[in-house]
Amino acid sequence: MAGMGKTSTALEYTYRFGKDYNFIFWVNAQTEIGLSSSFSHIARNIMPEESSQDQKMNTELVQNWLGKHGKWLIVFDNVEDVSLKDYWPATSHGSIIIKTQRIDAVQRATSDIPLAPSEEEDGSEL
Repeated sequence: MAGMGKTSTALEYTYRFGKDYNFIFWVNAQTEIGLSSSFSHIARNIMPEESSQDQKMNTELVQNWLGKHGKWLIVFDNVEDVSLKDYWPATSHGSIIIKTQRIDAVQRATSDIPLAPSEEEDGSEL
């Protein structure tokens, strides 16, 4: 359900715990194009010499980089009708937040925090 405070909660988490991570990546996961563009953007920022115009190659570069580095956080923002399979890191030394309205999108997660709709007053406290 829209308006439940998913974005506010994720932003507040990154604000409060950002110091625990060396890297935080916010990924547009609403569409396949958004996912691949976001991963290409990450590749250009963390590996400018190795990144290319090939978005699939950039996704692989980011996946390899994530496997070699720790203390990172990826926020998959607004997961809708896309599969995260090709973008899900094959490593366990980072953290992932999935923002979605779809219960089935969190099947790879080790834990989930369902949010109830928040009152306007509660949201303003975040």
